[in-house]
Amino acid sequence: MLSPLLDKIHRAVGLLPAPLLRDFSSRLAEANSPYSEVLANIILQSVHNPRLRRSVQDVLNAWRDDRSLNWGSRELAAAITSAAYAMQASQRELAVDLVWTGPSTSSLAIRRTDQVLLQLIQDCHHDLTLISFAIYKVPDIVQALTVALDRGIQLRILAEVVD
Repeated sequence: MLSPLLDKIHRAVGLLPAPLLRDFSSRLAEANSPYSEVLANIILQSVHNPRLRRSVQDVLNAWRDDRSLNWGSRELAAAITSAAYAMQASQRELAVDLVWTGPSTSSLAIRRTDQVLLQLIQDCHHDLTLISFAIYKVPDIVQALTVALDRGIQLRILAEVVD
């Protein structure tokens, strides 16, 4: 069963903006103390938005009430920082860009396929799989793929074969 404190941290990390999370975590780390009402009030006074304040308060209350982990403020700060990093990394990895290859349209904010492919190839760190029904020789794409291969990227291309 997930600890109520870990659940509240997860919820707060999903809601609070990064600067507020950093401030919350920094204040906890600097305090280097067990839970106290004084510390909780200092932290809560720095959060002006009622919805965000409630989320911070939920974390602080769960910290106060959950003695199974026996965390001080530095451990709580580390947990918040770790959860924030994990969520941001997950969001980066799961990002999706819409690529439109159909007729021109002015009603959608879109990028051209070649622009998206170039960015995807340049930003790739490990491996890249390209799947396409039709592949045309585009010098910029070929050059970017060559540079990616030189960086050690594992490349797989799946394409339709013309009979």
